[in-house]
Amino acid sequence: AGGDAGSRRGDEALEMLCLAEMLTRQDVAEAFRSAGLPLHLFLRALTHAALGSYYRLRHKSSAALRFLALAAEGGHARWAHPAVLLNLSAAHYLCQEPNAALAALNRAILAARSAAGRMSGDGVDEVEKACRAADVAVRVTLGILPQGAPAHGASMSDTSSFRLASTTEAGDVMTPRHRRYDALSLNP
Repeated sequence: AGGDAGSRRGDEALEMLCLAEMLTRQDVAEAFRSAGLPLHLFLRALTHAALGSYYRLRHKSSAALRFLALAAEGGHARWAHPAVLLNLSAAHYLCQEPNAALAALNRAILAARSAAGRMSGDGVDEVEKACRAADVAVRVTLGILPQGAPAHGASMSDTSSFRLASTTEAGDVMTPRHRRYDALSLNP
């Protein structure tokens, strides 16, 4: 009986999420003259994120990935954008896409850094160290050795030689210090 109640709650949650998705569609928003408003885009992004999380909990990784990718588009989830990107990273990993998982994780770190505002001095250094350590940890977990990584069995406690990097569309590697991001959209 307990499993049936949990299943019913899951079904009810999906029904509510589907209703929210329908109400935030472009054509419905246009009918109520709310299309394009920041709140509409925010609610739509959160609805997609919630659907992605629902499907991830139901072990439907492909559906989770699709909705989380929609939620991450454009950075409309505002303060929740870094969390959306973290969930997107997890969904890519579950779909056995480690490079896409790492890319989404890097974007989440950059989004969190942008959300933190301007930092100087020790704050920047601490964030850089944390970003490098997170990058190394994820790469090791995913089985992707970072550039300059020590040989198997060597100490990985010193991460100073690793840089958190992203690539441009042309494939050029750029570090976060060389990119400027708009705090809301994360567009370079």
